[in-house]
Amino acid sequence: MLFRNGIRAAAIIFACISGLSAANAEVCATPPSDKICYADYPFQDRCGPLPDSYAAYPVEPQFDLVFEKSPRIIKEAFCAVDEIRVVKNYHLTGTVAFVRGTTIYFDRQKLFYLLLRNNEEALPPTQYRWTWLSDDSRYFEDGGDLELVLNFAEPNNWGLRYSFASVLIHELGHIIDTNADYNSRPNLGLFHCEFAHQALNKSDYQSRNALAGYEAIFSDILGVGESSERLLDLDEAGFNSFYGRNNQFEDFAELFAAYIMLEHFGVSYSITKQDETLFDLVTHFEQPALQRKLNIVESIVNYHNLSEAERQAFQADMLACRGDFTPSALPINGK
Repeated sequence: MLFRNGIRAAAIIFACISGLSAANAEVCATPPSDKICYADYPFQDRCGPLPDSYAAYPVEPQFDLVFEKSPRIIKEAFCAVDEIRVVKNYHLTGTVAFVRGTTIYFDRQKLFYLLLRNNEEALPPTQYRWTWLSDDSRYFEDGGDLELVLNFAEPNNWGLRYSFASVLIHELGHIIDTNADYNSRPNLGLFHCEFAHQALNKSDYQSRNALAGYEAIFSDILGVGESSERLLDLDEAGFNSFYGRNNQFEDFAELFAAYIMLEHFGVSYSITKQDETLFDLVTHFEQPALQRKLNIVESIVNYHNLSEAERQAFQADMLACRGDFTPSALPINGK
């Protein structure tokens, strides 16, 4: 979630972020655990260590594990973060995390829940992924009939909490999205061309129920009591999630996080109803409507491996909104 009082104003704040440079030969060695502090309210001055009463919660090790196991682009985003603030009284209903400036904020209760839940597959999906926080589906009237199936390319022997990692990488995606080292128009976000393209050419991204289209332009908002048949539309759309339809910033962060989880961590998921698959991440990534955005994400993930000529070509392509640049076939290995 990108916290903003007007989307452009907050994006301009992000454009001023320093310390994230694609050209750096080495990334910073400071672990995220050194940047974590705990506060009662988001913007209070006093922020301290983990209270003794919460010492059993594996907060610091999980942040460091994501840093250690992630590709270089994630490490560089961590380097740009000045503080990770875990807040007791959040006052943002339903929000797990948000970014403001160079600080990432986490709701303490929801963060602890993500880190301690034993079965990440046990809960039904909600509007855009699955509900981490409640046993009740908030959006699908038949949510109780849905099943989330997580697929792992290899056993999770090192204890990473995938739901937590996905949320964290989403927030780091916001920092990357609006940073001038990667984006020639940081106040607009890396998907600003796709925003304009989808707004002007709805038919290119439209599924049978008019799912596609950013909420800032179109009024087709997913409401409480929707049928899960909507997931069939999402599977064919140019969006990775319903939440990503809010604006180009959330769209990028959602797709970026899903890409890292799938291509680097080897985690995919599908949502089924009885014997019918309503959404499958792997086949969704093959949809023609998603390829221009995936090319942008892949270019950014591999940005440190691109030549200077390739970087210039990418930026020129973004400025002209051509959508022609395709990155070299590069491995995502974190080096």
